[in-house]
Amino acid sequence: MGNTAPHNPPFRAEHIGSLLRPPELLNARADNEAGRLSAAELHKVEDEHIRKVVAFQEEVGLQSITDGEYRRGVFYTDFACRGLKGAEVYYESERMFFIDDHGNKIAVPLLKINGRLRWTAPIHADEFKFTQSLTKRTVKMTLPSPTSIYSVDGRNVSKEAYTGLDLLRTDLVDAYQKELPALAAAGCRYVQLDEVPIAMYCDQSGARR
Repeated sequence: MGNTAPHNPPFRAEHIGSLLRPPELLNARADNEAGRLSAAELHKVEDEHIRKVVAFQEEVGLQSITDGEYRRGVFYTDFACRGLKGAEVYYESERMFFIDDHGNKIAVPLLKINGRLRWTAPIHADEFKFTQSLTKRTVKMTLPSPTSIYSVDGRNVSKEAYTGLDLLRTDLVDAYQKELPALAAAGCRYVQLDEVPIAMYCDQSGARR
């Protein structure tokens, strides 16, 4: 890319999605979930590895810098579970799953919406500010698309929380209309929406279910 790389998005080349979590970070998150590591200690481990991954992106010449989504266990769950509340993660291994290099089945983390989703405070602004403090290049924040939070047909949405998808969509629109200005107020000028579920439309068997 060299000196000819543009300094404002869109860039000719950039990383899309999460970066691979180092084993130390994965182990620290597992220890935190098991109660063996405090949230403050996990945060320090995240800080350390975010510093390293920012330096790595600069070294390879990227002009768009991310934190690798290193503060998130799954790219979309923090926004809904920690940020909006009202949702929880469950694991699906029968209808959909990943396969590792050894042929083992790996369960897919999915969201179950069991309460109203409400934005009450900035969710990812502090993450942006920390990453921006580490580089002079453009920091990109990633957010899950609305359809990453609820499936295209509304399955796994509690009828007690939402009698219909229209109200759920209204709550999500409200959340994005508040989170995006909060990121802008923190100085963020580049946001990527991760739209993964759209691929479900290519699966005829999935579309029929």
